[in-house]
Formats: sequence, structure tokens, C-alpha cells
Amino acid sequence: MQIEGNKTVKKAFSKFLDIKNNLQCLIGFVNNLCGMIKSNRY
Repeated sequence: MQIEGNKTVKKAFSKFLDIKNNLQCLIGFVNNLCGMIKSNRY
């Protein structure tokens, strides 16, 4: 029973890390885009 619980927690945790990594990639991409737009304006 305990092992199954640990598996579920690990699965949820890895999913959370995946989402976090994807968010960081998205934020970095948006920041790069904004930087490019700003540098083109000035």
C-alpha cells in the first residue's frame, strides 16, 4: 500500500516538474520576444 502511494506522489511530482519546466520555457520565450520587439523599436 505504501509503495503505491509513493509511486503516485512521484508521478504527480514529475508531472509538476514538467509543467514548471514548460512554464519556464514559455516565460523565457516571451521575454526573448519582448526583448527583440524593444530592440527593434529603439
